[in-house]
Amino acid sequence: VGAVGNGPAYDGVNFVDLNGTDPGTISTNVPTVVGKSYTLKFAYSQNPDGVLDGASTVSANLYLNNSPALGISVSSPNTSWATVTWATTSVVFTATSPTTEIKFASTIAGQYGVLLDGVSLTTSAGSGDSLQFLNTSNGSADHGVASWSANNLLSVLSSSNVTVQLSILA
Repeated sequence: VGAVGNGPAYDGVNFVDLNGTDPGTISTNVPTVVGKSYTLKFAYSQNPDGVLDGASTVSANLYLNNSPALGISVSSPNTSWATVTWATTSVVFTATSPTTEIKFASTIAGQYGVLLDGVSLTTSAGSGDSLQFLNTSNGSADHGVASWSANNLLSVLSSSNVTVQLSILA
């Protein structure tokens, strides 16, 4: 796995190439609550040096607790680091253990692979215990009533002028 910052990142400044000089794997263990739904979001692209070197398609797999969750295949027109194009996707899963391993693994040989960026994990809104505003302008949640605990989530991300007024039942 190689850290890259040669072109425009999807989020922030840097991103990773799953291959670096050889096929690689990157993983992390995150605390999860058994039975709770989560959404894993990420951006992906293809190393433009590989396109220029004749690698028309690159691929990788996403594993959750060593079980295949998603195959990623990229055939992009990237021919320059200055114009890297990104695609995004998400996977919704239900935790089956108190810790979930999230692993991305390259499936191709060589030094040019899938680029990854903007990886995030959130509780899914459908799990019944979160209220999330993302990229919202002039929005409100007025006079909501909820039972609340330490495991609940209220988030307002990349938003402006959002009003939330809740009555919390302990």
